[in-house]
Amino acid sequence: QHTNGGGGGGDSTNSSGSKGMSGHAPAGTANGAMAAGLATELHAQQQQRLQEQPGLVLVVAGCHALQDVAVPVGRCFTHTFHAQAPSKEHYLSVLREVLGEWTAEYKAQQEQAAKLRLQQQQQ
Repeated sequence: QHTNGGGGGGDSTNSSGSKGMSGHAPAGTANGAMAAGLATELHAQQQQRLQEQPGLVLVVAGCHALQDVAVPVGRCFTHTFHAQAPSKEHYLSVLREVLGEWTAEYKAQQEQAAKLRLQQQQQ
């Protein structure tokens, strides 16, 4: 798994030493055209935000392979970080934890609603 971070754009050199994202998803393809439109929109939004609220902007994206990233989108990022993807077991444990919390919260809300209904009926 590769995690890209940055903002700004241009053809800056990333941490792997390559320049930009050349050679990936040609702009002439349907995906490339869509990616080019997305990159243009992201750049316009970024410029507007910089004018409104100057400051640090960090944009992070993840992909399984750099060659899957269209060139215009890849140019939005200035750094590349390689990271190990979490295991299936890790994903399952996080999912169980989150679902357990949601289930407990939902159950507590249902119990509270039942108590309120009972109080309203008794009045």
